[in-house]
Amino acid sequence: MSAPLPEAAPPLASGSGSAPPAAPRAFAAVKAILAPKRAARWTLGASELTAPPGRVFERAVSMDLDGDGKLDVVSWTLPVSPASPTTSPGELWFHPGGGGAPRRVASLPGFVPTGPGCALTAELTGTGPRTVTLDARADCQGTRIARAPVRALMVVAPGSAERPVAFELRAAAPAADETLELGVDSSDRDGDGRDDVDLTIRVGRARSGNPAAAHLVWLDRAAGASRESDEPLASFERLSAAALTVSRQKSGSAAVPERVANIRRLMFALCGESGVSRLFDRDGATLPCGPLGTSLDRLALAEAQAAAQRGDARELGAVLARDGFYLAPMSPKTRKSVAGLFEKAAPRLAAAEVTTLTVQVAAEGATPRWSPLSFDDDGSLLVDTPRGLVRVGADDAERDEDPEGGVTGWPEAVASEGGVRWIAVTYPCEKSEVELVLVGGASAPVPPISTGVLAPRPGKCGRAPFEVTLPRAPIAWTSAGLEAFVAGSVVGARANPAAATMRGGAPGSPRSPDGRLLATPSVGGVLVTGGPKPALWTGRGLDAKTLSGCTISNGGARLACVDGTRVLVARHP
Repeated sequence: MSAPLPEAAPPLASGSGSAPPAAPRAFAAVKAILAPKRAARWTLGASELTAPPGRVFERAVSMDLDGDGKLDVVSWTLPVSPASPTTSPGELWFHPGGGGAPRRVASLPGFVPTGPGCALTAELTGTGPRTVTLDARADCQGTRIARAPVRALMVVAPGSAERPVAFELRAAAPAADETLELGVDSSDRDGDGRDDVDLTIRVGRARSGNPAAAHLVWLDRAAGASRESDEPLASFERLSAAALTVSRQKSGSAAVPERVANIRRLMFALCGESGVSRLFDRDGATLPCGPLGTSLDRLALAEAQAAAQRGDARELGAVLARDGFYLAPMSPKTRKSVAGLFEKAAPRLAAAEVTTLTVQVAAEGATPRWSPLSFDDDGSLLVDTPRGLVRVGADDAERDEDPEGGVTGWPEAVASEGGVRWIAVTYPCEKSEVELVLVGGASAPVPPISTGVLAPRPGKCGRAPFEVTLPRAPIAWTSAGLEAFVAGSVVGARANPAAATMRGGAPGSPRSPDGRLLATPSVGGVLVTGGPKPALWTGRGLDAKTLSGCTISNGGARLACVDGTRVLVARHP
């Protein structure tokens, strides 16, 4: 969309969506009129139009563009036959209302892909007293260069002979499962007689009811368009402040995660600092947003406060675990506030004793696995070791399990009954969400599972090294699908813990045998949920960043985790 985006589409709470720019809108957009099919001659109002040789009209805007009181026409024309290398796939022509000769004012920029497999569409709108906006894009089949521009947004002043193209922007297609809308208001903002450019960028998860919008502003000067420095920072500060306000309200806390995620998606698509931006200036350079620290802190705090309102200790821990994932770390003050909320939601529980077993397990590789630890219904711990199964009693005494006793080890591979396996966690640059990679099963490729957790930005998409070391673990693989613990959050099929019967409390799961309790590594310890109140188990070794494969006994009397190849067993105080 190239015309001004509606200020409420759908209606948004004050400060939560597209806030109006500093200057009021002074111009009502003029929509284009579609030409008769393959028309080389066209009567549009009082204008008799003739297309340039070899071209036909596709659409046009009729308005007074040069201030002489007469209606002019700007037309978008296409070639009569498929374009040759010397024929432009699209041209913009100005037809003066005073009777002057038509002249070409712009052509489709060369960066917009054309040719076989690409369908070109264009919108033409009067967006200012003296300007029209052309929004042309190509939808192409097949694989293309990542985030390569496929869309041109041009603000054209047809009455200007020396510089008719006042502004030009390049845009890539939106990220998978996202929307990216662009709108232009080219009213004269500063009263100097030149039309300026107020660009609205709206981004959100597909089918989201609350996309986020920000503004960029360029003022037209004799030497060219000059970008105003207060945007998009002012937009992001409004958006983040509104999210923070809503997060303090119990009634609105459930909508905060999506609201915060959409603001971050907007930052990723717009800001060159993200490493994955999809907007570029006329020369192909990314658009820097500037210091976003205040807005980023507010978003993190909004996530945390909303989780606290919902009583979701795990997501509070996830905010801390993902600190630094999104453009910059939290400030010390904000991290302290989030940590305080987390400790209140999940009070620390100092284990009475933490024992390191003599027996060791195989180190976890690059592929996710079921934990080699599992509590039995009687409270004893089964440890699946390279030399066989070992049972650890309530007194932490270790004994080899008799292989003829009917108790055997369990598969390490995380697989469904149909043979589909979970083999990796990816943090993609072309998609916004962390994904679980699956293989096997049917002959057709198995699509990845989008987790809903946003991938780090710039993360591995930037120039600096970035390593992700957060724990990941399968929780259950039921008929509803895979449920897993990734990047601090529980993702995938959300099985009911109290009714988990297929994998919820099966060997190797972080759930207790009865499926009621869930134990996962967190910041500063092991978070246990599902009981009367969440608790963060602490003790020697339980705060290790290398902790994995945690599980817990029925009733929560004992907890066990893997640290490298060692096995730690903690006892409830």
